[in-house]
Amino acid sequence: MPAETSRPLRVSGRTAAEILGDPRTLSRRLGAEGRAQAGSHTPEADAERAELSIAGICVRLARGLMNGDDTGYDRGRIASAAAGFARDGVPAEAVHRAVHSGIRLCSDVLLTYAAAQGADDAGRIGRSLLDVLDTITAIVAAAYIDEYRHVIGHHTAATRSLTSVLLTAGAVAPLDVSGLAIAEHYHVLALAPGSHPDESHSETAATDSAPRRLRDALALRFGPDVLSSLGTGGGTLLVPSTRVPDERLDELIGCLAAAARIPIHATTVPSAAPDVPAAARHAHQLLQLVQRLRYRAGLYRFPDIALEFQLTRPGPALDHLGRLLDPLDSQPELLETLRLHIDTDGNRKRMARTLNVHVNTVDYRLKRVGALTGFDPVAPIGLSYLRAGLVARSFCRRP
Repeated sequence: MPAETSRPLRVSGRTAAEILGDPRTLSRRLGAEGRAQAGSHTPEADAERAELSIAGICVRLARGLMNGDDTGYDRGRIASAAAGFARDGVPAEAVHRAVHSGIRLCSDVLLTYAAAQGADDAGRIGRSLLDVLDTITAIVAAAYIDEYRHVIGHHTAATRSLTSVLLTAGAVAPLDVSGLAIAEHYHVLALAPGSHPDESHSETAATDSAPRRLRDALALRFGPDVLSSLGTGGGTLLVPSTRVPDERLDELIGCLAAAARIPIHATTVPSAAPDVPAAARHAHQLLQLVQRLRYRAGLYRFPDIALEFQLTRPGPALDHLGRLLDPLDSQPELLETLRLHIDTDGNRKRMARTLNVHVNTVDYRLKRVGALTGFDPVAPIGLSYLRAGLVARSFCRRP
């Protein structure tokens, strides 16, 4: 946190506090006081009350900081206000917008006065206000997050109990467990987080940080609405379908991956509340398939991988397909080339760059794959069988 101004900021001989005048008058200029009288409890009205309360205290605190005054009282008031809005569910961005509204008003008043006096003090005013903004933002953010985590903490035991009930026994909606209602339908997501690059040196950090970051990201975005059972190897999310529509699930996984700073493989299965246990098992089967086939990170639905799923069902067909590529076992470079051929949709130049070989070498290897297996990887029917063989051998028990 930047050091507060030790001496009053002066513009043309007057202190900033004198120029800003009565904080209550400045607050009324924000136009929020009239809106706050409406008494509505909609999110929009709550955000407007946040603007009035936070912006007014912000102006008072900014005035004191620029005057070099002891501002402990106003620090406490703004922290208390931020915590109150966290309890009420007012979005953090609304509170921070209110802070910026208060600072912007102070800036307008001071710069207007300086211009009227012909004073070239814009630089000093700007630097002083930036220091003030840094100080207030830190106070507001710390108070808001601390209170929000405290509120979420009250729901932890209840959400764990509810998650356990749904994943193990299912439920008939609508029910209520410890004050938390069970939704009628869920998106059941199986997650497998990757490793954060900064954690590769520390097994403990890699073990502990990923689930914590995911839980924090979920809590900050959804509160107790999204249920989760997460460990170091991933876990399960239960997302009410009314909270996040199916077409937004890819965005949800992207946001979680960005917030947690790790790649995430995920699969999803829609389910009614009583069928959640079976849906969770199916989702994790699909996730295992995605991982074993080394697909790229992202969200996969059953229609995306239905063919691969069917190819891996136990039986004589799986065993037969799994043996198709046995002739390549003694030449791993051919198996690697075949995998890359499939992954790049046959882009020979990309394959050559990745393998660090000449394009002619790629062609030679593909011909060898065809000669040894009896299936031409360049022909559609041959490629279909070879691809099926790769999928199947990932799930065959090799002797």
